[in-house]
Amino acid sequence: MKRALISLLLFLVVFLCCQCFIPYTLMQQESFALFLTTPDYIRETFSAPWPVSHLVGNFIVQFFHFPYLGPAVLALLVTGIYLLLSIPFHKKALLLYSIVFGIILCSGAVVLGTNDRVRRLERLNAVEYQAEHHQWQQLLKIATPQATRHDRSLLPYALLALAETGELPTQLFAYPIHSIDDFYPEGWNDRRGLAFGACLYECMGLTNEAIHKNFQAGDALPHGASFGTLRTLMRLYRQQGNDLLADKYRAILAHSTLHGKHPTPTPTTPCTAATAEQRNDSFRSLLITPDYFYNVTTLIAHGANTPILIDRSLCGLLARRDLAHFMSLWNLLPHPEGEAIPPYYREALLLANPATQTEAQGAYTNYFMHP
Repeated sequence: MKRALISLLLFLVVFLCCQCFIPYTLMQQESFALFLTTPDYIRETFSAPWPVSHLVGNFIVQFFHFPYLGPAVLALLVTGIYLLLSIPFHKKALLLYSIVFGIILCSGAVVLGTNDRVRRLERLNAVEYQAEHHQWQQLLKIATPQATRHDRSLLPYALLALAETGELPTQLFAYPIHSIDDFYPEGWNDRRGLAFGACLYECMGLTNEAIHKNFQAGDALPHGASFGTLRTLMRLYRQQGNDLLADKYRAILAHSTLHGKHPTPTPTTPCTAATAEQRNDSFRSLLITPDYFYNVTTLIAHGANTPILIDRSLCGLLARRDLAHFMSLWNLLPHPEGEAIPPYYREALLLANPATQTEAQGAYTNYFMHP
């Protein structure tokens, strides 16, 4: 009875620690992993070192896809280890063993709750997960202006979420903007940066480039793909209207333990940067370069005059402190009569006009004059 009570308490403690401190880290581990029953996957796994441990690990990690199930699986594993090692102990020896095991467990909980590196990784995994699923309001609750000042790696996610919620023109300089690179840092060539690029270009309506970035992100993973990259490819090809390739990746995912019975839902909030027709026609424009800002402005020049793309372009020019090009683009855009001009745009317009410079007092003016 004592052993059973201690095991139950241990399970609850591990579950609560994982759920409170690293829920998104666990769910993202599933997104990076891959487990299939195909001959190619099995052959590749057994051609690498430690094949059985990798196979078992990837099989277990796939259950982390569901909220609460990842912490439950880890709690079950820890409890199982405790029970297995406790077999030789009885009475006082069992109590001493349980105390030592509890001290080790409490030390791990303290590390999870206080270690800056663990907390930073959890925040990054949280915003990456929310961007992938287009949960923009939840993302902004994590990537706040204060949080981005302490960790600038959150800033591109925050700016993407602000654009998708229509808050970019009004909240831009509440965040620590230094340059146009804050929208999409050029140095982000690792898996996380490429995955962010795939999400960004999907939201811009450039489905082909999003697919390309997603393939590159998959190349950085052990099997050249993962549950996350395969799900994204399935969604992007479906979005593009290429049902043949979408069904191909759906069939691959069906060879996993879970995806055959539990089809992955589409994002709760679709990207609004372009219509479906513009997404399907994006391959016609030769505009993808390493320069994110050039890509945005060229999209607008090709007629993709959606509010989100316009805001990205205008705010990018404000981040560059480029009033001349801001005015040039502003004069090319339609401005319906009676439409309210966001405060930062209004300040920039006043500042660009010598006759009204003294009236331009605000956050953008201070930023432009004193970067």
